[in-house]
Amino acid sequence: MARKIMIASFIATAVGNSTIAQAAAEEIPCTLEARASVTVTVLDAEGAPVSDAVVRYSVRDEPARDCESFTDGEYVCGWETSGHFFITATRGAEAATAALFVWWGGCHVRSERVTLRLSEMPADRSP
Repeated sequence: MARKIMIASFIATAVGNSTIAQAAAEEIPCTLEARASVTVTVLDAEGAPVSDAVVRYSVRDEPARDCESFTDGEYVCGWETSGHFFITATRGAEAATAALFVWWGGCHVRSERVTLRLSEMPADRSP
């Protein structure tokens, strides 16, 4: 029994050290720019970019905030913010959501990308 515990301990230590070494090797270099926490692409039911969606996010239990849009169909949710993100995109009766985790990488966040496809067709459009 003691031998099994010793072997399990050795494996756990080896895996833990490998994970720590991998995280250290992937550390993001320090620079002066601010990195987007999450870049969201919003698409309609046909796969076309949606530039008139309302995209909001919350991190942990904080109040929801608006995401920023710089190009058609792409929105940035947070700058240099890490933690559990909950993102919602809406346009009329259409909606889509995503939940994800953004990691802190030492000097910057590890930026994430997500695509949200709005689910319902608006009443003024035919399928």
